Amino acid sequence: QPAARRRSHLPTSHPVVEAVDVCWDWFPWCVSIPMMRDSIVCTDGLEAMFTSLAGVDHQTILASLRSYGSPDAAAKSILSAFRAMVSAPPLLSSGGVTPVHRLGIVGAASVPTAVWPYLILAELFRIPVKVKVPASDVQHLMALQEIIRQSFEACVTGDVGWNVSTQAGDELVALGFWDDCDRILVFGSDATVDRYHERFNEPGRVIGFGHVESLLLVDLENVRTDSRWMIDLLAFDHIGCLAPRTVVPVDNCSVNDLVDVMLGKLNGQVSPNIERAVTLRQIFHTFMVDGHPAWLSADGMWLLSSDDSIVTSLVPGHLRIVRPSAVGASQYNIGAVSAPTNQASTSPDIELLMARATWNCRWGMAQFPTMLWRNGGVSIVTTLCR
Repeated sequence: QPAARRRSHLPTSHPVVEAVDVCWDWFPWCVSIPMMRDSIVCTDGLEAMFTSLAGVDHQTILASLRSYGSPDAAAKSILSAFRAMVSAPPLLSSGGVTPVHRLGIVGAASVPTAVWPYLILAELFRIPVKVKVPASDVQHLMALQEIIRQSFEACVTGDVGWNVSTQAGDELVALGFWDDCDRILVFGSDATVDRYHERFNEPGRVIGFGHVESLLLVDLENVRTDSRWMIDLLAFDHIGCLAPRTVVPVDNCSVNDLVDVMLGKLNGQVSPNIERAVTLRQIFHTFMVDGHPAWLSADGMWLLSSDDSIVTSLVPGHLRIVRPSAVGASQYNIGAVSAPTNQASTSPDIELLMARATWNCRWGMAQFPTMLWRNGGVSIVTTLCR
């Protein structure tokens, strides 16, 4: 179908809606694959689907993202995330997998690609979805639909769809929005995850993804000569759930030397955000009052602090420099551990951190996991299977 016809039923500008019911077309060649909701999804079919997804060219994806309002910098980060997602299909068991009947997703205000892997697989597995996202993310769901549609030259109408709501999660729970979902994925704070476990307490019905602490492993020489670590911090303006906020030196470098190099490279790399800069300055002064060493970039956008304790920090642009042993002794869920390519530390502390992480990668890939990663220790395929 012509591209104009395929997108004709979609909103052309950013919608602020209470509910959007988007019925997606399906792919004609999948009729040879057993895809009924009670059927097993097999490896061959999934590989064929991912091959088509990976075939969409860069410019087509960027054009789709821009048409739904994504600024250039955000669109490029989303493109990188999408490319990583579809670089290889997830692993299935030898006999295939059986999808859930209906999927619910409670999406937090993070980055648009946080729930994309689950939405992609839900569509490929033909699972109807009910999803709650902030109003600002609805346009990104529309863009994702368009990107997937661009993979296929012809479509036939299917009966699966996405029911997208921007209402508050508590209101949707009271309205019974997710009552017919046999699997509910919850992204948010630990407290939010606990509330959904209490409301839907059947075993395995809720899979929660609460707070995670991502780590950036560094050594002074690599920080000086290799700038890929900056991508981990700058992608999505450092607000993604996998954005490292804890810096772990793996050598015996001076903290002052490390701070000088990092702030020197980061200074001016993010467009000024007055609200964020003011927040960081307030934190900076608080640290100085409390006696903790802290350094602020000249543009007021990046704060590095040195503190042996691990304290949750959700402030974009705030990095803590912490010893490996201090992180190892913490009880935090570790999200991504991003290391330089030639990082050769084999200390027990570092090995422990990497063993606990849900996504081990090289610099520049912390916020771009593949479908093979295990979010919270749970594979993406497992979340969508009975």
